[in-house]
Amino acid sequence: MAELRLAGARTLADANRVLEEFLPGFNEHLGVPAAEVGSAYRQPDAGFDMGGVLCIKERRQVARDNTVQYHGRVLQPADHLPSLASWSGSSPVSPATARTPSSTSPCCDAMGSR
Repeated sequence: MAELRLAGARTLADANRVLEEFLPGFNEHLGVPAAEVGSAYRQPDAGFDMGGVLCIKERRQVARDNTVQYHGRVLQPADHLPSLASWSGSSPVSPATARTPSSTSPCCDAMGSR
């Protein structure tokens, strides 16, 4: 941060320019070669469900128009998911598998587009 201030960077473009000039010298001075050649990451086991691990699920009440609210946004299940109406009362909602209703959907006409 001090380097950006000292270089007079005021915009994102300025900051990127400063970093392009600054980082090579910084990495040369402080960089340490890897102890082993190759990637430090390993491939996950076959069948590992990365989407399930990196998913946040929260309970939400299902409205009559088959929507739920999540952090102030009105969401509908994605087209490939079953209707929320078939779930009883409340359902787990993952922001990654929900979509914002289109402006032509009846729920948006009644609630206002978000």
